[in-house]
Order: sequence, then C-alpha cells, then structure tokens
Amino acid sequence: MNSNEAKKEKAIEALLREPNTAQAAKAAGISEATIHRYLKEPSFREAYKRTRAQLLDNTDHAVEHDHAGE
Repeated sequence: MNSNEAKKEKAIEALLREPNTAQAAKAAGISEATIHRYLKEPSFREAYKRTRAQLLDNTDHAVEHDHAGE
C-alpha cells in the first residue's frame, strides 16, 4: 500500500468514527479540504460506502446475536 492509499484508508476510518469532516480530517492528520477532495473521488466514495455498510452489517449481526440469548 502506498502512502496515498494509507492516507485514504485512515480518512475512511476517521469519517466512520468522527461526527463531522473537520474532526475526521484532524483525526486522520489531513486537511478538511483533502477529505472533501477524497469524497469527490468515485473510488473513495465507493470504498467509504462499502466499509460503512460492512460496519453496519456487523453491528446488526452483533445485536441479533445479543438478542438471541435473551
């Protein structure tokens, strides 16, 4: 993975953790303008959406598992 890909991966993680793009940029160590530039890239948007969907799917499965034991 090159450094640009690593920055984008870190940006995706930050976008999923932080409440807004300003805090995500700070957490990822990049500017907010860079976050917005990344979000305009179709490949970045797709990776973000895919990662977010996987996270939500995993959360749904964990909740279902927790409720199955009740």
